[in-house]
Amino acid sequence: MSDPAPRWLVVVKRDQRDLYDRLSALFGNDPRVEIILDRRAVESPEETARWHDRRKPLSPQQTEAWTDLGFFMARRQDTPPADDRQEGSFFTK
Repeated sequence: MSDPAPRWLVVVKRDQRDLYDRLSALFGNDPRVEIILDRRAVESPEETARWHDRRKPLSPQQTEAWTDLGFFMARRQDTPPADDRQEGSFFTK
């Protein structure tokens, strides 16, 4: 049986390599989580607006986490509804 697709995507600022390494170490064995470094070369919303991008804009909470913490989490679109999450998991309400 293969591992399920990641349910959570954690995007880490490209200049936060130490944070990326720590998060990868913490969640590297969890098949529900995928940790990636941001591949974009621009940071500001004004610069980002110039690029045609298929990503949705960040929510206020994601923007705050991005600015203050250096990462944000997003539930993958292929993720089942919340009531399908495993009881007692890190992501349970």
